[in-house]
Amino acid sequence: MEHPTRLERSVSNGQFVIEVAEPLLTVTAFDGLDYDFVHFQIRLLRRPFYTFLSMLLPMFVIGLLNVVSFMIPSDSGEKVSVSLNILLATAVFIGVVHDDLPDRSDTISSVGT
Repeated sequence: MEHPTRLERSVSNGQFVIEVAEPLLTVTAFDGLDYDFVHFQIRLLRRPFYTFLSMLLPMFVIGLLNVVSFMIPSDSGEKVSVSLNILLATAVFIGVVHDDLPDRSDTISSVGT
């Protein structure tokens, strides 16, 4: 039995797009009684742009700054302060990313696993 799924009341998400959302109705007989089961098939497509902009690109830039810090001459006196600032930026960024991630792994969606 084919039922069209209406998605106009669904809430849009910046990380996922709903590709397929369809109910599957099955009737199973057990001990002479018919039982109706409804299974929902939902297929999500991940939008990688958010993850790239919020996690990968800043870490790449911080790593690039770390390489640039080795090009600063040792006698200028700024090499240590630049390296410490890069280390501080890395620690702050990891703290911000940690705040965005869920605290426990049992609260993470198991979609796609």
